[in-house]
Amino acid sequence: MRNFLFSSIVLAFSGAVFCGSYPSSYPRCHYGDVECITKAFNDVLKLGKDGISELNIPSFEPLRVAKVDIIQDTTSNIAINLVLHDADIYGISNANIYRVVGFDKDISKSKFEVNALIPKLRISSKYIVDGKVLILPITGRGDSVLNLENADVKVKFKIEPFVKDGKMYGKIGKHKSLLNTSKLSLKLENLFNGNKALGDNMNNFINENWEIIFQELKPAISEALGKVIMDIVENAFSSIPYNELFLE
Repeated sequence: MRNFLFSSIVLAFSGAVFCGSYPSSYPRCHYGDVECITKAFNDVLKLGKDGISELNIPSFEPLRVAKVDIIQDTTSNIAINLVLHDADIYGISNANIYRVVGFDKDISKSKFEVNALIPKLRISSKYIVDGKVLILPITGRGDSVLNLENADVKVKFKIEPFVKDGKMYGKIGKHKSLLNTSKLSLKLENLFNGNKALGDNMNNFINENWEIIFQELKPAISEALGKVIMDIVENAFSSIPYNELFLE
């Protein structure tokens, strides 16, 4: 059975929590008004493309991720240790938030869910890889580009309340992510210590068999993208009191 351990993903902007005020020019909705909240999410994505300092949110284009570690059970068909670092993610500002669940007044009891479709998602990073892909060994380090078309990300999560200066804020608790895509392509430079023939063959093999490989990697990639979305959401919820994000 597949056994992934998504061991770490750290956003470069995940620093100390600070308290701010929700920008008056940004949309507010009533608690639980999922139609309004869905639209508000999309408005914030567009308005905040270059970052929202009041919400402690950085620029979305690109969004910098410091490190992603993916460790897979050696009994799996895709048995790799893959480290992506200094990653730039492109395409999040063009996401369409098409479904939102929850965001009720009682933060401790509310369900939370965000579904987003990203037409073209590109991740440019440095990488280190070692292991096997199906029957083939793979090793290398260098530059990489991962492309996903129609990346459909669904994240369910809990928000845990905490009190600061007499006001209630939220932090992300348990969460579960699911990713689907209509196409995955991957380019790993400098595989096999720069052996071009072997490297080209491996990249071709990965891209020709992307559907099989994606199904194996799906839990880890889902968790990675879900964590990116959750860190953006948490930055907002830990910076602004929960009640100030909504209309009474």
